[in-house]
Amino acid sequence: MKSFPFLPVCLRASLVLVCLGFLAGAHGADAKPNAKPSSTTNAVPLEVPFPQAVFEYGGKAVKDPFFPLSTRTPHLAAQPVTELAITPSTFKLKGLSGTLDNPLALINNRTVTTGERTEVTTATGKYKIHCLEIKKISVVIRVEGQFEPIELFLPKGDR
Repeated sequence: MKSFPFLPVCLRASLVLVCLGFLAGAHGADAKPNAKPSSTTNAVPLEVPFPQAVFEYGGKAVKDPFFPLSTRTPHLAAQPVTELAITPSTFKLKGLSGTLDNPLALINNRTVTTGERTEVTTATGKYKIHCLEIKKISVVIRVEGQFEPIELFLPKGDR
């Protein structure tokens, strides 16, 4: 029976490496067991100052990446709400049409008839209006949230 010459070489090499490892560990352990650690080590100081986070919202809504449907907003000082006075100049009567039985009015590019409630877009926002009456050269409307009706007249050149 023939033995493999490679096997004893591998065993010898592994034994040599294990012995060298033990010798290196034993040599390092004997090096000054009672020595004080030097001050130039990479040790972590006992008290580490933690930086404080500073968040500046700037009055915008906050978007939370973990809760995208969240509607949280920063707490800002409450400011008094001043509503803009809605005047006849807010709306513009652009034209009148239709029949005598069913008159139509064009207010800010929105066609309305008597008794209709609709939403009209203006330069200052959207308003819900109720068309009360359509006359020969004017329209009477009531804006939602106001008690007084507003009468809109056709421009003088269109009469």
